[in-house]
Amino acid sequence: MEFIEEGENESGQECDCRPRPKPTQPWAERTKEEPAQNRVFGHVRSLAHKQMRLEKRSRGDVGIKPKQKREQKTRSMFGRHEIGRTEKHQSHPDHDRQPGLENFAPIQGRSLNGGGCLTNRRSRVNLAAEVAPVLDQPLVFEPLFQERVWGGRSLESLFQKKLPVGRKIGESWEIVDRSEAQSVVRQGALCGKTLHQLWLEHRAEIFGAAVPATPRFPILAKLLDAQERLSIQVHPGPVLARALSCESKTEMWYIAAAEPGAEIFFGLRRGVDRARLRQAVSDGTAADLVHRIAAHPGDVFFVPSGRVHAIGAGALLIEIQENSDTTFRLFDWNRTAPGNMSRPLQIEEALQAIDFEDFEPGPIQPKAEVLLRCPHFAVEKWDLEKARQASDRAAFALFVCLQGAVEMKGLVLRPGEFFLVPANAAASELQPAEPGTSLLRVTLPTR
Repeated sequence: MEFIEEGENESGQECDCRPRPKPTQPWAERTKEEPAQNRVFGHVRSLAHKQMRLEKRSRGDVGIKPKQKREQKTRSMFGRHEIGRTEKHQSHPDHDRQPGLENFAPIQGRSLNGGGCLTNRRSRVNLAAEVAPVLDQPLVFEPLFQERVWGGRSLESLFQKKLPVGRKIGESWEIVDRSEAQSVVRQGALCGKTLHQLWLEHRAEIFGAAVPATPRFPILAKLLDAQERLSIQVHPGPVLARALSCESKTEMWYIAAAEPGAEIFFGLRRGVDRARLRQAVSDGTAADLVHRIAAHPGDVFFVPSGRVHAIGAGALLIEIQENSDTTFRLFDWNRTAPGNMSRPLQIEEALQAIDFEDFEPGPIQPKAEVLLRCPHFAVEKWDLEKARQASDRAAFALFVCLQGAVEMKGLVLRPGEFFLVPANAAASELQPAEPGTSLLRVTLPTR
């Protein structure tokens, strides 16, 4: 006599455990040949399993597949939330990972309804609360290095950046939220998250409730290494940017290091007008009509839209700007890019964008700690002699270490390293880890 256990039939549907004949023997003949005790035993088993099915219906377990039933027995040994297990039949791309062993990092990207490690309905919300990332730690992002014809290797020698071998790196994008470039969190509970994801998913906790409702994080922060002169260029203001379907751009520079003789090209020389500048561009002498200033470490330059400018050779600087990548080149020193191809110029757009009343501006003269306040960002310089609270309001603050070393919640940052203090951690203290520590602090202006 063969017995087929409940849930073990090939069709995958529930079945009882009544005695089943072998295919070669008719049921009527089989019944006559069976001993009486077997017929009684089979009937008792059938009644028992019928009672079990009724109990399952009352518990809401109807429809559990055989495989699920077997796995439930195993899961009971691991606790109600099944931490550390995954469904092999689940179609999620991370189905082989074990969230219980990964600080629950994958949970945010998973559905709470489709398997994974959150299948117990009554405990789902509580577990999600337990494994939500802590958003009160400083955030450090991976830099994005940009090769430039005018770049060099100073970011490696001065700031210990791990540059790609043999490349002339002109820019390190430290904080960026653009469709073509994304900062990615380097460590901690949010490791692997992009800045754009944080802006969309955790705006209030990380950036504060009063930030503007812009599609992307509104600040872009860079390090620039100018081993050769950059092009003479200009950025458009909001009105022209709308007319040309591009982005306006205002920026500021903090000179972190400068070689002897380094200079900044900054605004027009007095009396230069559009016609004269156009002729100079045609003659290849446009640089003669641009105001020049010697560059020294610690100098601060404000570059509003419309101001013609260029960074001279030998300057390494920190750039804080609007989230924009619009530049109109006016003159590129008759230089060619690799392959003897001249870089494109946007002469007509540049001549439209230039403010022809902006003559011979100078560097900013700081007022105490405040270096600059404009509608797009505010920048301060802190000499960190003792512990100091990151912010006096519930808003993010972006820091870059200039000298020494700074420590926050066990994380130590050194010169050239940026970190973002979330709004949830605004009351946290920054500690000087070395004498002579100084920082730049970047925020959005209060509204």
